[in-house]
Amino acid sequence: MERSNSTEEIAGLVGESEWSTENLEDEATKCNGKHSRFLLHVAHVEHESRDLKRRVQELAEANDRLKCGIPVNLREMFEMHTYELQFVQLQKEQLTIERDGLLLQLQQENECYAGVLQQLEQQSKTMAQMNYEYQREIAERQERRGETLRALQQQERNHSLDMENLKQSMLDNNLEDITCSICLSTWKASGPHRLVSLACGHLFGDECIRACLNRVSECPICRKHADRATLRYINV
Repeated sequence: MERSNSTEEIAGLVGESEWSTENLEDEATKCNGKHSRFLLHVAHVEHESRDLKRRVQELAEANDRLKCGIPVNLREMFEMHTYELQFVQLQKEQLTIERDGLLLQLQQENECYAGVLQQLEQQSKTMAQMNYEYQREIAERQERRGETLRALQQQERNHSLDMENLKQSMLDNNLEDITCSICLSTWKASGPHRLVSLACGHLFGDECIRACLNRVSECPICRKHADRATLRYINV
């Protein structure tokens, strides 16, 4: 019985060994397939790399042939045009700098002109105001002068009228022998003691009232203010 069991175990081990061997062979076959595909891919990549290197070399050689094939005069024309382009560009930059300088100068001159113009306008306004004030002052002075002249003319007319009235009163009352109230002497028709009148209307001898006014500026009779400038000669 025990021998039978051992035989079965050995048979089982042999069966397992045969299965493992088959699996290993399958795995090896699979690995060989993967390795082969990898090697084929590497070979394909190397082939494409060689093709690319060859194409690059061909393009470089073609480029060299094109460079060598360019005519000498064409290169010279290209260089000349390049030089002319650089020269024109330089002139353009110089003209731009000169233009900017002129624009700045023009702007400064415009600002200066605007300042001068503003100053002249202010001076013109000041002169116009001064002229207006001067004309107004002249008009006011002329008005005051006219009023003063009219007042003096009216005063002269009033004084003349008073003198006429006084003369008429003296003639009417036969007062030729009236004497000066200061010296009590008779008035004269001429000379230093001729008849004079103050603004208040009182009569005196000329030299007497002048001497009196030198002492005090008032009428000896009514005590009103009087001065020598208001004396008026009366013809009798």
